[in-house]
Amino acid sequence: MRSATHAAASACSALVLFEPMASRFGWMNASIGVCALMVGSKAPDWLELRRWWGGKRFSVIPHRTLTHTWWVWVAAMILAPWWLGLSSLAALAWQIFCLSCLLHVAMDAMTPMGVPLLNPFGAKTSLGVPILRSDLGFIAAWGALSWGLWRLGLGGSFLEAMRGFLL
Repeated sequence: MRSATHAAASACSALVLFEPMASRFGWMNASIGVCALMVGSKAPDWLELRRWWGGKRFSVIPHRTLTHTWWVWVAAMILAPWWLGLSSLAALAWQIFCLSCLLHVAMDAMTPMGVPLLNPFGAKTSLGVPILRSDLGFIAAWGALSWGLWRLGLGGSFLEAMRGFLL
């Protein structure tokens, strides 16, 4: 999936979650959360540390391996704030960043190339939802879902449900 598609899906999520985050954490903290959401939307790709030499791609971490494994981001979301001793605001930003990385991995799981399920360097699995395989189809579906959640007022309910994870 293209970088712009990841950013657009995170922007839809930000529209749904900004108001509930602002009412719970304040406008400044919600703004920091939206920044973490947008940066995390592309993080699994740029964390591969890829470079181009002579028209060939080289990555420190091979494409769609460790950075595209769902359990890595779940572990990072749960353990890092406790392990690093981050403040409440930093922990919130880190956890939103990790949630956005999970969204990125879920989006890439819809593509024909797929993502690894358990073994980061093992076989890749594609969920194969045909309408979601195109960038426009995915943005339309995610935008409609985000709009529906916003209209139903479920952004705040999502934050309440995630209270155990989000500080």
